[in-house]
Amino acid sequence: MLIALTLPVAAMSTYLILRNFWGEEPAHRAIGRRVVFFVMALHALVMLNLGGVEWIRPWGPRLVVVLFGSAFIVIGNLLPRTRPNLALGIRTSRTLSDRSFWIRLHRVCGYLSVALGIVIVVAGLLVSGPAIGPVVAAAALSSVAVLLVTYRSYRNV
Repeated sequence: MLIALTLPVAAMSTYLILRNFWGEEPAHRAIGRRVVFFVMALHALVMLNLGGVEWIRPWGPRLVVVLFGSAFIVIGNLLPRTRPNLALGIRTSRTLSDRSFWIRLHRVCGYLSVALGIVIVVAGLLVSGPAIGPVVAAAALSSVAVLLVTYRSYRNV
């Protein structure tokens, strides 16, 4: 019974917390909704698996990975639309004080997020089970490295 309630409570809590931060910014609302949708879709997969739906058992773990990658793609498309704020994004003193820097950095972050999401979706669909983790980890580390180099290079502009 606890499993049936945990993820919906997490989704509702996430929604209530993020709702306080997003204000009138449409991109923030859209990102918040996508996060809540991800948690609810994850809950549906868990419940189908626990409910004994036979086709979901072999595909369940892969579908979770695909769902996670899809969330990265959708949120990555929304990141360039965000503006300096205290809730979402890369919030450093430099990004918060320089709107142009924020916009350029989050555009790159959005591209990286979409690319990482595509890698995660493809890995979830095509890569064998034990190899998914290292593929996703390598892609994530590469994305973080590119983001750090971008931050440092834009910071000096």
